[in-house]
Amino acid sequence: MPREECYRCFWCEGQINHGDRKYWVGGSLLLRVFLAANSGRRVNPDDSICGVCRRRYDRWRKVMQNDFDHLDVPVNKTDSQENEESMHAGSLDFDDPGALENETYKTITGLDRDHFNDLLDKLTTMRNSRLRSVRVALTIFLAKIRLALSNRVLACVFRLASKRSVARICHQVRVVFMQDLVPYHVGFQHVSRETILAQHQTTVVTEPLTNGRDQVVLIADGTYFFCQKSSNNEFQRRTYSQHEHRHLVKSMDGYIISSLGPFFTDSLNNDAAILKHCMLNNEQDVLSWLHDNDVLVLDRWFRDTVNTLYRLGLQVVMPGFLHNKKQLPADDANRTRFVTKNRWVIESVNGKIKQWKFMAQVIQNSTIRFISDYLDIICALINKYQCPAVKDIESGREIVMKMREMLTTENRLQERLAKHTGTTSLHWSEHNAANFQSPPLTKENIRDLTF
Repeated sequence: MPREECYRCFWCEGQINHGDRKYWVGGSLLLRVFLAANSGRRVNPDDSICGVCRRRYDRWRKVMQNDFDHLDVPVNKTDSQENEESMHAGSLDFDDPGALENETYKTITGLDRDHFNDLLDKLTTMRNSRLRSVRVALTIFLAKIRLALSNRVLACVFRLASKRSVARICHQVRVVFMQDLVPYHVGFQHVSRETILAQHQTTVVTEPLTNGRDQVVLIADGTYFFCQKSSNNEFQRRTYSQHEHRHLVKSMDGYIISSLGPFFTDSLNNDAAILKHCMLNNEQDVLSWLHDNDVLVLDRWFRDTVNTLYRLGLQVVMPGFLHNKKQLPADDANRTRFVTKNRWVIESVNGKIKQWKFMAQVIQNSTIRFISDYLDIICALINKYQCPAVKDIESGREIVMKMREMLTTENRLQERLAKHTGTTSLHWSEHNAANFQSPPLTKENIRDLTF
């Protein structure tokens, strides 16, 4: 077999493998002077440097603000050198912090440029390599989970040798995230009860659902991720379900305290069974974090775990049940509205998670074992860099007062109809909407009607 030609970077002396990009230094006198000054060696026109060193030179040249442009003249460029430079000019240069617009950062990484740089500073255990810089590695990982691009596409976009290089980079960044970011922004141990009460628990939930300021109110809910079919029969059966199989614990302004799971979605793992498992097994030491009389806001799928939560000293709030009735009584319906008023943040947070398209698409079976890490990373990014669903936790006192006033209000419309028709059974009939004039409603009118 023919022997592949191997090059070494003149500056860092790292090996430039077959297929990796290399840059000839003979095309620019300024580049040759820069390398000679930094290495203390004579530079030959046929020497080459790797992509990382080339970007270091580009950053230095930009800082110097063209003071040495009279030296930057072409010297016997070959066709291959011109092709390499034209390829570099059209690429996404994330190594230069100012090379790309803020909107480009948000589109590709899901973070604006300032947040990207701040995140980069927090990944302290990651180092540059001959293949990529830390900035490029972080960009590749964020682009994967934000845009759900395949490793092959990412290799083409960022000019890497193969999809295996992308997989290796994503693995390295994921490990660093789990060490340097996730423990400080997700999990019951990353935040105290006092912080939740002071900064994340809204007035709209504290006043109607608690008896005092020292009670924490949390929402427990599940979200689901789709995975591929498997050739493993047991795995195939245990993942075949329409129910949710991932649980998030959130505070009332949409701040994600912790994520628990993942779990299979068969009949043995409905919402109630999963929550009961987490509580009885004290997942993430949750029982030490929760205190007696803390409140869990749940939906009806958790009804089978209510008795267990009561025995653990917790209070449970959930929408009312019809119990073979066609309609809830007025007082039960009003109390249910206290719950639904505060559960909307669940859908807000789940929507934010699914904006990272890696979690919204069908996940490959080879990645199933890393779902927990990916979701923890996304939750940490949401907590750290995105605005909460409720910006002012002290607002809403007027709404709470009005809801309390209406708590004992009877269904006046039903009473009026019953008085007019002489029966409690309602019979619907069709009417032409053009014959009825509805008054125009402002935003304030709609807010008053819907709270």
